[in-house]
Amino acid sequence: MGKEILLKDLLHFSQDEGKSLKVKFNQCNGEEYPLEVYRKNPGKVNTDWLFWREERRYFNVGDIAICLVEMDKRNDYWLLTTVKEVTKELHVTGGVNYEGKECEEYSQYFGRVVVKCHKQRAQMYKFPTIAEKLVVKEILPDLYDGEGFPGYHQVRLTFPQLEANLRNREWIQALESRKGVYLLTDMKSGKRYVGSATNDNEMLLGRWKNYIETKHGGNAALKALCQREGPEYFEKNFIFSILEDFSPQTDDYEILARESWWKNVLLTRDPAYGYNEN
Repeated sequence: MGKEILLKDLLHFSQDEGKSLKVKFNQCNGEEYPLEVYRKNPGKVNTDWLFWREERRYFNVGDIAICLVEMDKRNDYWLLTTVKEVTKELHVTGGVNYEGKECEEYSQYFGRVVVKCHKQRAQMYKFPTIAEKLVVKEILPDLYDGEGFPGYHQVRLTFPQLEANLRNREWIQALESRKGVYLLTDMKSGKRYVGSATNDNEMLLGRWKNYIETKHGGNAALKALCQREGPEYFEKNFIFSILEDFSPQTDDYEILARESWWKNVLLTRDPAYGYNEN
């Protein structure tokens, strides 16, 4: 087994640079997952999340800030998204407090280097205190584009995860090639909705794209919920999964029969348990 490659070895930080290096670990803030935010808008993570300040001052002008983003479903794994030199302090509390210039000599690694590191609770570390724990596990051939498709019966996605994955080529190919019966779970109320994807709604891909566009997918009870609670309710509380998948050649009537069977099994036609109305 070869010797582990550390992030400091890959980026060739000098001893003098190490003194001013700081590492920011970006994790879920309770509402947004930084990796999903990064995929949609890298600048938001690399500036807003990296340079946000509440009470504590994290940086001084001249510091080098290393931005790491928590990777979903992979404990202790982090994606390197940028390295920036802090050029200005804005004296802001409760907002973006710094400006920075990206270190171009490391740009080939941004969005590609996966680091493993088991850290404590703190978000920010001086680089020398954690350098020996930052182990390079993988250099991706291209910019990170999401986790690979795990298989139809392993799908469990939040609304933001679904939106992000529908831009991933592997997910698109998987969902556009299968019909299916799927499940939406409202994690706040515990209620469920069973739906189907057939030729009429362009397979699982087309059906789930409609939820991204409308939130409610056209279902009457979900429409009422959207009007009552607002579209953000779906983004915060709904989970998508697949109960059964079928080949494109499967007769739509068979899929609709399986959809009805699952509604009966899960009691989703009962308003106490679900959102299905037929």
